Amino acid sequence: MSKKSMKRVVALVVSIVLFAAMLSGCSGGKKSSDSTTSTTSGNTTSGTTTSGGEPKDVDLSLPIAKEPITLKYFINMNSAMKATMSTYAEVECFKKLEELTNIHIEWIHPTGGNEQFALMIASNDLPDLINWPFGNAKGGPEALIRDNVLIPLTDEMLYTYAPNYMRIMDKNPEWKKTTMLDDGTMFQFINFNYEPETEKIVTFQIKGPYIRMDWVRKVGKKAPETIDELYDVLKAFKDQNVNGKGNVIPFVVGNTLEAIKAIAGSFGTRWSMHQQNGKVVYGPITDEFKLYVEYMRKWYSEGLINSDFPVLEDWGAKILNSEAGFTIGSMGSGLTMQREALKEKDPESDLDSLPYLIGPNGYRCYVDDSGANPRATAITSANKYVTESLRWIDYQYSPEGSLLTTFGIEGVSYEMVNGYPTLTDLVMNNPWGYNQEEAIARFCVGPINYPNARDIRFYEQVNLNTEQKKRIQTNWSTGTNDILMPPITMSVDESTRYSNIMSDINTYVNEMVLKFIMGEEPMENWDAYVEKIKKMDIDKAIAIQEEALKRYNSRN
Repeated sequence: MSKKSMKRVVALVVSIVLFAAMLSGCSGGKKSSDSTTSTTSGNTTSGTTTSGGEPKDVDLSLPIAKEPITLKYFINMNSAMKATMSTYAEVECFKKLEELTNIHIEWIHPTGGNEQFALMIASNDLPDLINWPFGNAKGGPEALIRDNVLIPLTDEMLYTYAPNYMRIMDKNPEWKKTTMLDDGTMFQFINFNYEPETEKIVTFQIKGPYIRMDWVRKVGKKAPETIDELYDVLKAFKDQNVNGKGNVIPFVVGNTLEAIKAIAGSFGTRWSMHQQNGKVVYGPITDEFKLYVEYMRKWYSEGLINSDFPVLEDWGAKILNSEAGFTIGSMGSGLTMQREALKEKDPESDLDSLPYLIGPNGYRCYVDDSGANPRATAITSANKYVTESLRWIDYQYSPEGSLLTTFGIEGVSYEMVNGYPTLTDLVMNNPWGYNQEEAIARFCVGPINYPNARDIRFYEQVNLNTEQKKRIQTNWSTGTNDILMPPITMSVDESTRYSNIMSDINTYVNEMVLKFIMGEEPMENWDAYVEKIKKMDIDKAIAIQEEALKRYNSRN
């Protein structure tokens, strides 16, 4: 059946089932200037009073708007959604959310990445809501607020119209600290996993190393624990032609360079700024980074890394075609999906997670530091419905809204079984030929990065429901994060100076490191490479990061 046909089947099945499905809920929310507030009659409640501000007594009953209103929301579309839908408007939980709130969302899904975002900001053609890693924006979030792109959120606004979000933030102060500017200004809403009873935020590891364990056994090796043991296994894959096809790629890397960059963590370094003995350093000029490059150069020269890695887009196909044996990637769309697809082709295959690899100097660092600049949702100055927007966002952090957005439609995508929201067979073993993540994503945002309070019970059923999946968390929780940078915030001036310095440095480093790894540049030129970077004012960039880190560590 074609994807288009499957779409029609899904729509038909969903509409039939939803005809009898009912979901109800209530919420809570806060105030702003320049807002046209439209609330309905009902019980008057307010947010929880805390030291952060004195909430007003306002009507927080549903629907949020007396008359229908429309908000434009700029947000990237997840790959699991793209596989079967063209817009988040097709997701069942958002259809229900519109019913409950009387707020229609006009979803804007960018396709042009950073360039499209920058053009939108420059043209001042703003939507009402933006979801983005704001630290990547020119000048950072402070510039976006200064230039009247994003609005700052006062305590009064937040504790009145977003009490659910603020209650959870106040119970998790270390997380709250990461969402604000150095002066305490709050402006964004982040996504997280949380335990409903305690409202404590829970973390999971979603990226890490994985390998064809059936191949490891076939070449007479054990699961590698160190970088050197991994080298021995990868070499055995190659030398013994482990797949019998003569086209073995021991370590597959794609053009994002994510997998090969992640290996640097085992050497105690990054392709970016990081901490070393309490000081900020620029990874690509450290001795640890040089050692890492020498290792990757050796691996590449021996054919252990695919020669086309700087341009290879569909690296996952190499795994699915049993050409590649090891990589570093994500849990859901990477390891879990690929493992299931491989099992269908070859029941004897065994793609499984590994603990983080220990490097030659004993490092074992997490592969991903994206938490230092998370995606988040903010309200723009173009928004004429600020209080309604706050309430709409905040509903998704309420107990009812969390259930709706995490699990979808009760009676369809989940059932309450002894008080436990249980995903149904319709999505866990869907009849449409989708993988599990794609099927669930038709009903809710549980499997994707979206700003809501994601109920931990979803993870228990989807990501911790087999011994193999539990092993992922065990293995991928072995790393350390002491060298990673926290989500620091630079001032507008700092951000401008930092970007001006790092723009040319990053271009030069990416070009030269690839040349070193691929043997196009002799290692004898390493010192000259480092000296050139120093002459490009890297010390000034490091000093800027040092000051921002000090301010971050001083946040209350």
